[in-house]
Amino acid sequence: MIHPTIPYSIHQDPPRQDGRAGGYHLRVQRLHDMDTFELADEAARNNSLFKEGTIVGVLTDLSTWLADALASGHAVTLNGIGTFTPHIEGRVEAGPDGLKTKDLRIGDIVFAPSDQLLDRINKMAHFKRQLPVRRTEVTDAEADAFLDEHFATHDCLQRRHVEQHFALSKRRALRLIGRLVSDGRLRPAPGTTARTAAFVRG
Repeated sequence: MIHPTIPYSIHQDPPRQDGRAGGYHLRVQRLHDMDTFELADEAARNNSLFKEGTIVGVLTDLSTWLADALASGHAVTLNGIGTFTPHIEGRVEAGPDGLKTKDLRIGDIVFAPSDQLLDRINKMAHFKRQLPVRRTEVTDAEADAFLDEHFATHDCLQRRHVEQHFALSKRRALRLIGRLVSDGRLRPAPGTTARTAAFVRG
């Protein structure tokens, strides 16, 4: 079983106005945004009671249900997840007849995670320090060493593995995988799809 890992990096703040060096802050290396289909696929493969299609349907409909409730001025609390609260924006103008509003809209939905969600994440997550996102190309020697290490414990390789190991963006991870496939060092796993792309040794 792969333990959830949160990659992070350390960044120095700009110098202070008095000339002293700035402090440091931590930043999650959010290298990949998981979409609805990937979340549903992960859930279905991790002992969910529901099939992937059912999970996708519920998550898709949830957007409509939330919109209906938030458009009615409600804050919505999903037990064990958190609370969604609508925030209104617009212009307020003073006139002879009093205050008038124009261009009203919901400008933001603020999400506050529940204590249960935060507790669960912190009990599951491991933290791994990384350098800031890599800008240089991955060499063939680095790629071969990574493949040897990865396939010693995994049956297949996905884009997120490449992103996390080399601290690459999604685009650059895809480019590296494409290079490894064209070189014959990787090939698509049997039955793989564009949405759940997986690769095996070539």
